[in-house]
Amino acid sequence: MILINKTPHAINIADADGQIVRVIEPTPPAARVSITATTDQGDDTLDGVPFRETVFGAVENLPPQKLCSQCHGSRIARGTNGYPYECDCTDAVYYIVSAFVISALPRRTDLVRPDTGPTCVRDATGQIVAVRALTR
Repeated sequence: MILINKTPHAINIADADGQIVRVIEPTPPAARVSITATTDQGDDTLDGVPFRETVFGAVENLPPQKLCSQCHGSRIARGTNGYPYECDCTDAVYYIVSAFVISALPRRTDLVRPDTGPTCVRDATGQIVAVRALTR
């Protein structure tokens, strides 16, 4: 499995003790993913609070999805004997992007983002230093 970081910053991966065990460097600026534009539509309200729907523009610099040749993204493949096995997806490519990009492309199963939830590692000022996992 190949991970390609399409965000503008390095992704630090930490172990259970909070120690950084891997750094995934970003791609060069010209290869990073971007969304051309977003627009907010609608003038609805929810219980008196303005409500608008965000419409995403095109995503740029994201190659076509490349699924595993054995399991096609399902993580379960069939051996030559016909029995299923858990696939290691050695030839699959996953792209680390922002949650914003994932929201714009909900059908892409090859997009992941840093898990910035309660398990992430923060410094004394509350800034995220590392994550312990990637998520969709």
